[in-house]
This record gives sequence, C-alpha cells and structure tokens, in this order.
Amino acid sequence: MSTIKAFIRVSQKRKNNIDVAVRFRLSDGRSVQLFYKSEIYVDPEVWDQKRECIKAKVLYSTADRNAFDNSISDMKKLLRAVYEAAPNRGELTSDDLALLVDKRLHPDRYGVTGQEDDKDFFKQFDRFLEVRELATSSRNQYMVAYRCLKRFEQFKALSGGKAYKMDLDALDADFVGEFEVFLRNEHLHYKKQPYKQIYDDSESRPPVKRGWNTICNILKKFRAFTHWAMVEGLTRNDPFLRYTIKAQKYGTPYYITIEERDKIAHADLLALWECASDEVKQRICKTHIPQLEVQRDIFVFQCLVGCRVGDLNSLTPSKVINGSIQYIAGKTKGEHPNTIIVPLNSTAKAILAKYYDGKRTEGKLFPFIADQRYNEAIKDIFTLVGITRKVTILNPATNTEIQRPINEVASSHMARRTFIGNLYKKVKDPNLIGKLSGHAEGSRAFARYRDIDDDMKRDLVNLLENDQ
Repeated sequence: MSTIKAFIRVSQKRKNNIDVAVRFRLSDGRSVQLFYKSEIYVDPEVWDQKRECIKAKVLYSTADRNAFDNSISDMKKLLRAVYEAAPNRGELTSDDLALLVDKRLHPDRYGVTGQEDDKDFFKQFDRFLEVRELATSSRNQYMVAYRCLKRFEQFKALSGGKAYKMDLDALDADFVGEFEVFLRNEHLHYKKQPYKQIYDDSESRPPVKRGWNTICNILKKFRAFTHWAMVEGLTRNDPFLRYTIKAQKYGTPYYITIEERDKIAHADLLALWECASDEVKQRICKTHIPQLEVQRDIFVFQCLVGCRVGDLNSLTPSKVINGSIQYIAGKTKGEHPNTIIVPLNSTAKAILAKYYDGKRTEGKLFPFIADQRYNEAIKDIFTLVGITRKVTILNPATNTEIQRPINEVASSHMARRTFIGNLYKKVKDPNLIGKLSGHAEGSRAFARYRDIDDDMKRDLVNLLENDQ
C-alpha cells in the first residue's frame, strides 16, 4: 500500500514572513516515488517536520491548529485516492499526479461542473471509497460489490432492450431483490446471448456459483454505500428499508491443536520430503523446501500472535515494543482504532530473532510472499508434516457440511483461529481473548471462534456434581 509523507523545502534566499508550500511524497514500494506541491502554506518556523503538523508549543488557536492538521490529512487521503484509482498508476509521473489532483480540486478548470456527478451512481460510489478509511482487504471487497453492480446495470439494460442507468432516488426493495437473484444466477448468464458481451468486454474472471455468505457480504457493502449517500444528502431514499439481509451462515471453526502447532514448528521439512511419497514429491519441489521453512516460521508466529494476515504483512520493527507486538488492526482502524498488544512468548521471540536483529529500523519483520502463495505454502507444510486429519466444513456454495482433509483447507486464517481457539480452551473468557485478537467486547464475529469441545462440555457437566 502506498505511503505519503508531508514536508517543506526552505530556500536559503527566503525572505522573512513568507510562508512556503507543504509538499507531499507518495511512495509505493521501491519503484514508485511521486511528489506533489500543494496549495497549503505554512510558516517554516512553526512546522514540525517529524510529526508533519504545527509544533506543539506554538500558540495557535485550537480551531486553526485543527483546520491545518485536517488539511494535511485530507490532502493525503486525496492523493492516495487519486493514485489508487489511476488505471496506469505504475507509469504515473509527478506531473501526471499533479494534473489528476488539480482536476479533483478545480473541476471547473476542465469544463466539469459537478452537477452530473451528483446524480451519477458510480461516481458517487467512487467518492464514497475516497473518503472512507479502508484497509486494503476491505477496499477490495467493496470493489467486488462495485463491479457486480456495474454488471447488473448492463444486465438490466440488455434485458430491457434499452439504455438503463442506476439512480439513487429510484432504487427500492424490489431492485435489491433483483440484484440478489442476479448474484445467485450470474454464473448461468455469462455464456448466454446477449449477456455474453458483458463478460467479453470485461477483464474480470468468469463468475462462479456464489454461496449465501458471499452474496450477503456484497449486499452489505451495497447497503453501506446507500446509507452513506443518505447521510451525505445525496438521496432520501433507502432501498434497504423494506429489505432484510438474511444472516450469514458459518460452520464450527476448525483449527490445529497446540501439539500440532509445535509439531509443525519443530519439523525437519527436508527430511520429511525425502521420506514422502512420489505423489507428494511431484507436487512439492525439493528446491522449495528452504522457502517453505521460512513460511513455516511465519505461520507458527502468526499462530502465537493471532493477527490477520494483512496486519501480519504490515508488521515492522517499530511495532516490536517491550517484548510485545503492538499494532492497530487494519480491518477496524477506521471505526475502532484501538492498539492491540500481544506479548511474545519464548517460541515467538525465538522465531523473531531469526529475522530481526533488534537493531534494524526499517522494512518488514519477515520475508513475506503473496497471500495466495503463503496459503499454498501452508497446505504443503501440513502435507509434509502429516497433519491430514479430516475436519467438517461448510460448503460455501451449497451451505451443506462436508468433510475435507485439514491440509487441503489450511490457510493463513487458520493461524488466527488456532490462536483464538486454543486460548479459549484455556481461559474461556471471550472478552479477555478479544483484547488480544482485536475483537470488540461482545462481538458476534468472535462467537464463531468458540469451539465448545468435549473437554469443555465435561467441565460444564461436572459443575452439577456436589462438592466432594
């Protein structure tokens, strides 16, 4: 994800009492570094370069200080939104970025009045995404809903044989119901005429049959946008007023035991590969074992801290404080920006020491790979170690329970479930564990992780016995 820093430049020839423009540097990895000179001006004498704001000891009114700080924050949001929305962002120059920002700030200069945008459904959806502080994973989910709505608009136009555009004021419960049916059956339409052209013109993958949980998530993202539009005064119409989104369905959480986690942590993967079957050797290349050992360490560390994979990827040396990992969950930082503090046990500290010497101040804590490759590595590790017991899962497409070997369904999120599930067996206090996992007190989502196993049932039944 891109990062943006605010700074100023002061010429040695600068005359007294002349404010200077605040500049911004946008970085995205090592290959992208763009600069933008803003229309925000500040006296260099009062600028705090480290905190990117007015110095704390300067006598500014609260209103003026807040207004300036907000202008810096708003400009960062705008720069990020413009950059993320650019179709060719990898080829952008600083001049390109400046032009795109100027078009947003001064549309009148380019013959855009903004009146049409107020009624344009998808332009308002774009603005909704710009102003919301979303984690990358959440933004991706909103974009899935966005693209589904785009295709549905085209679908309705082709079905009616005439031009059709969605209008915030015209949406109702019937529309939402039609959209739900479309989401259920889209995989049946994409090969048929005239709908086939929707997908021929699109670079997205062909749709597959969706389960209710996926459909429910798309509808919730759509509802969040319409509610925002009402708050913004763009419409008084609530299409979800008479439409109820049914609850999502989840199976019993499955995760590995502490013993299985330790077996993975201490396994000699190369020796296990040498003894593996020919089928396993064909699937897992011997030269990949060193990489698997690294991903094994990362997975075990994740099992010991319980963070989501997005937060795991964002861990830096600055987040290791007094023997603990401290971070703000990316998924909830916009609504509940609480700092999560997870003390590291001896195993976690030993893994951390292999990749972080305690002196490095920049870069990521671990040599991460792409999320999908990380999930594939986890499955290979489970297979080599021999953790292949069957677990009952919910088929997302049919909402029926099926049994699968755990090595075939293992993923990064299993590490989070392993952290929560095993702690719950020991402590049985969801609010205490929620402080470590980042779940809000009383969270309904947290309830999905509570696996009341046979040992816990026996403990409950034993409470009925008389004291001995």
